[in-house]
Amino acid sequence: MITLEKTTLFKEDTEGSTAVQTADETEQEEKRIIACKNCNYQISTVSEKTTVDDIHIHTFANPHGLLFEIGIYRTADGCALEGPFSGEFTWFTGYSWKIAVCGNCLIHMGWYFGSQSSSFFGIIADRIFEGIE
Repeated sequence: MITLEKTTLFKEDTEGSTAVQTADETEQEEKRIIACKNCNYQISTVSEKTTVDDIHIHTFANPHGLLFEIGIYRTADGCALEGPFSGEFTWFTGYSWKIAVCGNCLIHMGWYFGSQSSSFFGIIADRIFEGIE
């Protein structure tokens, strides 16, 4: 049996305070998945959460007035991309987008945003849940 030594990691949050996280907690976080609420297919992992302008959750309305709350993820390997890139009505200046769907059930999961220098996924918050591998 392998026993992990508990290592303490320090992370400074955006407000300057320091949080303490053990190696066991880090490993547990890495095993937490983001899955499609419709079919339970793994979309991403909690460790892939990231921010744009220091914010993880963004709220936007599309041109039809539909409101979307999206979480930002570096990758979403469980998503398939559909259609060409579009720069119309982009929510992030300098980025074009493609529709992202669940790679299993094909429900609309959000958008893939790309620019010349970076990319990320905006996943619709009410279409996913967090679970354990």
